[in-house]
Amino acid sequence: MKKVLTVDDSVTIRMVIKRTLGQAGYEVLEAPNGAEALKIIENTELHLVISDYNMPVMNGLELMTEVKNNPAYKKNKFIPFVMLTAVMGEDLKEKALAVGARAYLVKPFQPQQVLDMVQKLIP
Repeated sequence: MKKVLTVDDSVTIRMVIKRTLGQAGYEVLEAPNGAEALKIIENTELHLVISDYNMPVMNGLELMTEVKNNPAYKKNKFIPFVMLTAVMGEDLKEKALAVGARAYLVKPFQPQQVLDMVQKLIP
């Protein structure tokens, strides 16, 4: 079973993603911020991370940068990241893609959009 980590400080967003992907056969893990996500990433082989940008403690760009550059997360260094955010704007999108995001999704979104994106990134 493919494992996806959803990182968002919104319980509702995590619930929608977990339900949508869970019904499609993915195992979905959850974290409320980047710092908590790092604990999961350190101990779990993942296939994809869907991360909000704006979160307390550690935002999505900081999380992605840490995973991509820190040898402690070597086994997950190449997992695809999806940046999920309510912030519209080319600046943030360009930053996320430059750091290593494979996709960028703006809130609000339709659950099917998330599923379609996940199926493209990890068939």
